Amino acid sequence: MSPHGWWSYKDGNGPSLEATAWCAFALADRKELASQVIRFLSTQQNEDGGWSTAPDTGFSDWVTGPALMSIREISRKNPELLPKPVLKKGMLHLADSRPYFYPVVGRLLLLISKGPEGVHFPRGWPWDPECFHWVEPTSYHLFALKVPGMPEQEVYRSIVDHANRYILKRVCKGGGWNYGNRETLGAFLTPFRVTTAEALLALQDVDRNEAINESLSHLESYRDADTSTLGLAWSILCLDAYGKSYERELEFLVGRQKEDGSFTDNNVANAMAYLALTCAEGANRLKFGKI
Repeated sequence: MSPHGWWSYKDGNGPSLEATAWCAFALADRKELASQVIRFLSTQQNEDGGWSTAPDTGFSDWVTGPALMSIREISRKNPELLPKPVLKKGMLHLADSRPYFYPVVGRLLLLISKGPEGVHFPRGWPWDPECFHWVEPTSYHLFALKVPGMPEQEVYRSIVDHANRYILKRVCKGGGWNYGNRETLGAFLTPFRVTTAEALLALQDVDRNEAINESLSHLESYRDADTSTLGLAWSILCLDAYGKSYERELEFLVGRQKEDGSFTDNNVANAMAYLALTCAEGANRLKFGKI
């Protein structure tokens, strides 16, 4: 970590909000780091309440989810550091930044023709403003909302419900998740390891159903695949949260660790690997169960 409370995506580069969020989340119980991180993230919050992937890059984007998740977890471990105005603005941004797709007139027509359900379709979050919603940023934003201690306001529970249904609606044939849709041009899309684990973690508080069970089976099908540090880390975190075994995945991950303790030159991957290793100690920070 730099003396100013941030991490770079790769050592030697400038500050990365993504790397800072995940590294800080992994080390949330290190009080000596927490106040510096909170100060940095607070100064990087945009006027609309969100965060950008790097300082001074303009619009708020998908990194808002990880940044807010990190702030909420640090504040949970260190209540005296809670930046209430920052948290409030961030939560309001999550509520406002989901794509609607229909203009006001279109929503009015849907309301007239189909009633309230016409405008209550499942909605997730985009990577960037005004674009389509995708499974990964939706999962990240759900992590931010589902960190223990979620606000009791009904609006946030409604937002969570919409996002849960959005992810379930996009499950691939046979289980697992691609980046966005389950099919395109009449062809079913292939699910991916990381995206599947992220989506399942985001849905861990949802009652088990066929889609979730099939997706867990799909994730377990990678058991003998040493794909990448990120793939292994996300698999371990997800399998642990669902009470599944992950010995083989852990063996692969440990085998990737270098002499200096890192796994790669990517600090996001290093943070995820650290989080995965803590599962063996019963300290899975992304295991939140029912909310």
